[in-house]
Amino acid sequence: MKRVILFAALCLFFFIGLSAQQRRTAVRKSVSSAANKTTTPKVSNKYAILNLVDDWVKERPCESATDIYFFDIYHSDANTLRAVNKETGEVRIVIPRKTRNRPRVLAVGCDRKDLYLLVADKGIVKYDGQSVQTSPLILAEGGDAKEALKHNDVVRRIIFSPNGKYAALVGEDNILIDVEQGFKPIRKVSVNHNDIILLDDGTMVVAAGTDVIVFPFGKPAKVFSKKDIGNGGEGEAVALYFNETTKTLYVAMGEQVLKTQFDDIDNIAWKEAFLLPGENKHFIRFAMNAKHAYGQTSLYDKQYYDWSAGDLTSTPVITKTIKTDVVDREQWKENTRKEEIYSLYEHVFYDQKGNLWLQRGDGSFVIYNPDGISGLTQLKGKVVYHRLPPVD
Repeated sequence: MKRVILFAALCLFFFIGLSAQQRRTAVRKSVSSAANKTTTPKVSNKYAILNLVDDWVKERPCESATDIYFFDIYHSDANTLRAVNKETGEVRIVIPRKTRNRPRVLAVGCDRKDLYLLVADKGIVKYDGQSVQTSPLILAEGGDAKEALKHNDVVRRIIFSPNGKYAALVGEDNILIDVEQGFKPIRKVSVNHNDIILLDDGTMVVAAGTDVIVFPFGKPAKVFSKKDIGNGGEGEAVALYFNETTKTLYVAMGEQVLKTQFDDIDNIAWKEAFLLPGENKHFIRFAMNAKHAYGQTSLYDKQYYDWSAGDLTSTPVITKTIKTDVVDREQWKENTRKEEIYSLYEHVFYDQKGNLWLQRGDGSFVIYNPDGISGLTQLKGKVVYHRLPPVD
């Protein structure tokens, strides 16, 4: 009988010890799981950051059907061109660093399928995918016509109308080009500007200081001064947007966003679409598309305005900084601090997929989409660095 009792007691101790061991294992697994969650925070895929190291992107990027092109400023030592695939987010070098034998590229632009370059001492070439030198010339410098591209013309970008029928060489000198007539120059106007758009009928609209200037195709220019169409407050016209569906033209000017129906050039009537609160501030950057709008103002404590409606009818979310949910691990692998953006430089623009690009440095861009980044699969939710190869 004593042996039976002793055997039962030993079995009881064994099962109690086994149960305790299982509980300790479960606790360790739980702690380990919690630690993993701490070191790999979830991201919403609403943000990404792309750093194009070694480039100074001064001009607004251009966009084809498949890629967004980023051009290093024309007078830099590198003078490179990089492209980001809109679906995959892969970054590649299209035109490598300048060599002694390669002529300098002064400006770039693209339509839905082709890439165009303004080459120093030569003119406009259509890039053949191989090199600047072998690309065919389609508009040479020189000529006696007043619309001709001259050697000393200051051109910084090449833009196209949405239907691809017209192009414009834009900078301090702006030349309208008829693409279907063999890239023929047909109009030239010299005006400094903050923004310019080109419409399907060849009309150029320019945000120039405190004026909006419309150059209708084949007609004299129309000038709309801020004191006549707005409230005359502080600040310039900084950005333009044309909604193709509603035929509405928007301009961010001073402390207002103004709009007008633009299907009849002779009957333009400007209305106020949005007015900043009376806090002595004005827009310094602005972008719109059909679904959203985003603006940066001159008031530091209330810099960023984020609209969920593309017609500005929603109440904007106003923030001092841009709080992303992505972490820069390349600088420090154990980093858990989410990137926060305090200031922007140069450009803000929406790509054709609806992603907003916010330039925060020389070649550094924050990508934001409140609906989740569309395409750019290798970039979304990350901080990515792309470096040029070292110089030999």
